[in-house]
Amino acid sequence: MEYLGVQEQMLVEAVEGHVRKRGEPQALVDELEGALDEEAEALVKKLWRMIIFFSESEKRGLSA
Repeated sequence: MEYLGVQEQMLVEAVEGHVRKRGEPQALVDELEGALDEEAEALVKKLWRMIIFFSESEKRGLSA
């Protein structure tokens, strides 16, 4: 499958690698803008909210 002409797997790998190395959100936006244009910022915002939610849930012993 492709997303806006870019292979989804490549996007997944780029995002996963960035998160694993604990990169900054704006750096990820900058990296994804070439492929996703204006959608990059919205995607990163949603991703960071999910990361925060699941991190806090785990800290508090809550199942999500």
